[in-house]
Amino acid sequence: MNGTGLSLNRAIDLATAELLIFTDDVDIDSRWIHAYWEASRRHPEAGIFGGRVYTQLPPDTPEWFAAHA
Repeated sequence: MNGTGLSLNRAIDLATAELLIFTDDVDIDSRWIHAYWEASRRHPEAGIFGGRVYTQLPPDTPEWFAAHA
């Protein structure tokens, strides 16, 4: 496991919050965190939540890749 994975695992071990939300290098809607908080309140039995991901590819992305993104 790389250093990032070890750091993330350590952070999870030390976390005391009711809800942990992870993301990486994305633009999020201003309501994103609130939506996850509300979902966790409505479904306290759930251990994970997810949602639709919209890709924003750079202009030089090869067409064969963009067609499947």
